[in-house]
Amino acid sequence: MSEVRQSAHGADAVGSNGLAARAGQRPGLRRLLRIRHGVLRLVNPPLRVRIVGARTAACGGGVGDAWRATAAWVAAQLARRFGDTVRVEYFDVFDPACPPLPEGAQLPLVTVGEDVLTSGGKISLPAIRRRLEALAAEQPVTRAGV
Repeated sequence: MSEVRQSAHGADAVGSNGLAARAGQRPGLRRLLRIRHGVLRLVNPPLRVRIVGARTAACGGGVGDAWRATAAWVAAQLARRFGDTVRVEYFDVFDPACPPLPEGAQLPLVTVGEDVLTSGGKISLPAIRRRLEALAAEQPVTRAGV
C-alpha cells in the first residue's frame, strides 16, 4: 500500500517500493495525487500485463524461447519504472494455465488490464508503457477506511 504524507516541502506519495513522487510532478503509475483531509492511502490493485507466446524453432536446430526472454526484459523495465504497481505475467500458449485467447489472436499476444494491446508482431515496451500510463490516469485515487 502507498501512503501520501504532507511535509514542509509539499505532499509526497511514498510507494511500497520506497520511491516517492512529489505532488505536482508526473508520478506515472504511482498515481495522480488528490490530497483531501490529510492522509490518503492508495489501495488500487496493481495493473496486469499478460504476454502469451510460444517456443519457436531456433536456427541450427533446437527450440528457442525468445518471447519468454523478451517478456522477462519487459517485466524488469516496467518494474524499474513503475515499481510494484504493475504485474507482468508470461504464458506459453500450450501451458494449461494460459488464459483463453480471443478469437483470431496471433502470437505474441499482449494484454494490458483486460484489453488486447497487440496481437502478432512485436512486444513493444513503449506501447505497453503508454497504455499503463493512460490506465493509471483513469483510475480513481481512493482513501482506505472510507
